[in-house]
Amino acid sequence: NPLASISGSVQLIAASGSIPEADKKLLGIVMRETSRLDNMVTEFLKYARPLPPNKSWFPLNQLLLDQITILKGDERFNLIDIHTHVNEQIEIFADRDQINQVLWNLIINAAEAMPDGGDVFIDLSWGTPLLNQDSEQVKNVNLSIRDTGGGIPSKMAEFIFEPFFTTKSGGSGLGLASVFRILEAHNSSITLDSSQGAGASFQISIPVPEKNAV
Repeated sequence: NPLASISGSVQLIAASGSIPEADKKLLGIVMRETSRLDNMVTEFLKYARPLPPNKSWFPLNQLLLDQITILKGDERFNLIDIHTHVNEQIEIFADRDQINQVLWNLIINAAEAMPDGGDVFIDLSWGTPLLNQDSEQVKNVNLSIRDTGGGIPSKMAEFIFEPFFTTKSGGSGLGLASVFRILEAHNSSITLDSSQGAGASFQISIPVPEKNAV
């Protein structure tokens, strides 16, 4: 609310015809930075006060393809080619909105790692069955998101899911921390395979219960 008040007040001042052009440019900077700060606060609140997953069955492959369709219209993807290997109808039992946030963060991260263009490879398939807490086998979905960017140095990779750690200029350091927390709440895992100059690959494993057991 305070940020909304600041932004609204600055916009009203900027709309005044008596403001010199140089001052309008300064007010434009204030509005832009206020918007950036608002996004950072929103990310922080999502991380600090996570909602428990509201799980339901939905096709992960369709959610992924819809996400890609939307992101292709983002200017950050003007020089990016997205390659998918999603051949099966794969349903999971999870919070659709939270998993959507995971996909969004990871695919956006991949694009931002390649400002001069590159490729993103996304693979979705059934994995090797996992053992649950009762030592029973459950189905498992593997999702891989890989880019051809500059990669992440090994000394930084071990901290990549830590809150407030970021390799981006102006980044909040909460995107991947939120991804990790969401997947943890779904009893799922995420790992990073990367080295400097060789791109980055995020591997996600999501357990899928039997429908009659939910």
